[in-house]
Amino acid sequence: MRRIALAALLLVLTASARAGDRYSEPRACDNPTLTAPVCLAQRSWTAPDAAAALGTRDVVGVAEGDLLSVIARRSAGPVTLCCSIDSPLTRIGDSDLWILSVRVLGLDHAILDLQVSPPFIDLAAYYGEQVHATAPATRLLGRLMRETLYSAALGEERHLTIYLPPGHDSVQRYPVVYLADGGVLRTYAGTIEAAIISGRIRPVIVAGLSPGMADPGSRAREYLVGRSTPRFRNQMHFVFDEAMPFVERTYGASDRPQDRMLAGFSDGAAWALATGLRNRERIGTVAALSLGWVQAADGVASDDRPRLYLAAGTLEPDFYHVTAQAARRAQGSSSPLRFETFASGHVLVAWQTMLVDALVWAFPRHA
Repeated sequence: MRRIALAALLLVLTASARAGDRYSEPRACDNPTLTAPVCLAQRSWTAPDAAAALGTRDVVGVAEGDLLSVIARRSAGPVTLCCSIDSPLTRIGDSDLWILSVRVLGLDHAILDLQVSPPFIDLAAYYGEQVHATAPATRLLGRLMRETLYSAALGEERHLTIYLPPGHDSVQRYPVVYLADGGVLRTYAGTIEAAIISGRIRPVIVAGLSPGMADPGSRAREYLVGRSTPRFRNQMHFVFDEAMPFVERTYGASDRPQDRMLAGFSDGAAWALATGLRNRERIGTVAALSLGWVQAADGVASDDRPRLYLAAGTLEPDFYHVTAQAARRAQGSSSPLRFETFASGHVLVAWQTMLVDALVWAFPRHA
């Protein structure tokens, strides 16, 4: 079921992102640059060496400096790597092993999904040496709750997926993250919990807010400021007047601005940023990951804006440039700013790591 949900969300993201902006196709080049961050490379592998590197896994990434070799075992071809890097693999002799070697700009800061098809949904990933990747908890000690609210502001029901940390007590008050595209929380909860248990972040509540899906444009109308002013405004009323009071009343989420974060990725990043900037007296922190909607950043230079965490990947070029532009504008504010760059594409595994990094910055355990 989790893989079906992931596939559905990938289809939504594919529809919302413009063609050519999401993934990086390797080029024939000597050295990777920001305009060509992935170069095809030659690296000879024998079948025994590749089998030894692969071990019992189906897919693995092996790094040597800035050279990454992706090795996969498949009985028949064609075999293709997706999605941060989009390229076919080559069979090693007449074996069942396949290989792709590339040079990647900033490989030590890489978060790369290694989805090798067939089959398409494969959860392998490569993390660079400088990336603090948190392994998800093997068994969730906290709880995932599913709630359905009727929204008078939106005129329809909305689903909330709520993560409660281990030892949750509704009498206490917890920092809280309101996360766009809330269904992904079922995948991210284990990683968030591992960061809590390891002492990297304080116990937090995460409330995942699912967008409207009545038609293919519903999500964009609610998330992209300027696309549909009434729908964006109604979504804002739902969050502040209906969802937040419910989560605070029912589960002990804090109502203090400094304890509230809005977070999202892709179009959800645009929603988090635009909504936070319009409600700066109620929101203390915004985490906008892979921002691609320029209008969402209006007001980022204001001194009274929320604390701002921005992150994007060099393998999602348009999103990277919009996010970097927002970060440059935000430097005009005296309010705290953090901008992180990874060698990553427009993919869920990258946002998972970025989100935890944002939580460590906003809600560290020692605070």
